Amino acid sequence: MVFDISKLQSSVVETLNSGHLESIKTLRETLMANEWELNAKRLAMHKGVANFENYCAVNDLPHVDYEAITQLYQDPTDLSVIKDKRLKLMARSMIEQVVSDRYVELYAQCTAQAKELADMSLTDKLPIPVPGAGAVSGVAGVVKSIAGGLMKK
Repeated sequence: MVFDISKLQSSVVETLNSGHLESIKTLRETLMANEWELNAKRLAMHKGVANFENYCAVNDLPHVDYEAITQLYQDPTDLSVIKDKRLKLMARSMIEQVVSDRYVELYAQCTAQAKELADMSLTDKLPIPVPGAGAVSGVAGVVKSIAGGLMKK
């Protein structure tokens, strides 16, 4: 039985890469679920409410009282506490903008962390590269050892 080592190498590299990308995706989704749902979303919504409260105070808007803002902090999704339609729009806009910005920020952070974790996991499984030998040589060594084991059977 003769093996085409280059086809086998590219197959191994492709498998490692697809597994690596899938690991990054899974890790990112797990990190996002934990970070976003446990803390980040709530904190972002509260920051949006704080921005709205500041806007109302700076512009001396009489349509929003202290009690309404307090209720908005308790439930940033319940805009019914604000009676003025334009201010409702402003509140929603400010809250959603902070939430969206924070989500994008957190997504990038979780992606970077997931990549780092997946890379650590991948390097644990790959052979230590020989100085002067490229990545292909390292993969070739793995493939040769696998092929050698298959041919002995």
